[in-house]
Amino acid sequence: MGSVSLLCHLVLSVFYTYSIYVYIYELVPPEELNLIRNANYGPFKYLTFWDLLMQWLWFTLAVLGGLTGGSQYRRGKPMLQRILDFLFTAILFPIALFVSVSFWTLFIIDREMIFPVIYDTFFPLWLNHAIHTLPTIAVVGELLCCMHTFPSQRTGFLTIAAAALTYLLWVCYIAYNTGHWVYPILAQLHTVGRAGFIAGCCMVTGIFYFIGYGLQALRWGHESRHEDLIYHKRK
Repeated sequence: MGSVSLLCHLVLSVFYTYSIYVYIYELVPPEELNLIRNANYGPFKYLTFWDLLMQWLWFTLAVLGGLTGGSQYRRGKPMLQRILDFLFTAILFPIALFVSVSFWTLFIIDREMIFPVIYDTFFPLWLNHAIHTLPTIAVVGELLCCMHTFPSQRTGFLTIAAAALTYLLWVCYIAYNTGHWVYPILAQLHTVGRAGFIAGCCMVTGIFYFIGYGLQALRWGHESRHEDLIYHKRK
């Protein structure tokens, strides 16, 4: 791994660490919002926070992988590099795109549904972009600058669909256990509508996986798609 990539990973890891600290310990919302924010599993009910944690974890592990000198062009590369490739391609990339696209789409349509104006009084603009904009910039930049081995299309799609479904089941569990829906739109839907919404979210995240798959092929060629192919072409 090049020194520039390693430096970028380190900067992102440190920045995400600081962002998580500010998000948890330094935000001071109005009392009524603070009660809602901290109730019912706190920030762990929000996909944006899970995405922030995953971004921090991945780029931190990427720093470790860079320091250990794993190669992305040989079959016997370290297990950490294999894990990082899989997590990046099958989970991190599509979820980052889903978070950014869904947040800013709803923000443009009606920001009160997703990020009310009152949040501007205590939620720094830079932190908003750190959570909802930077993840997509980071993963797209990573994909364009570093070649990662993709799993098969079936494996990748099933992995991200399972991850999305797991989170949405977590949201349903919170609603069942507390009577409170994390996202207001789910409270406005009937059971069939909620099921359709959940299925749609899983499909959209799957589409974002295929977008990453296609971008990787355009940037690095078809040899980046499967590890066995990389190995045989370099023998």
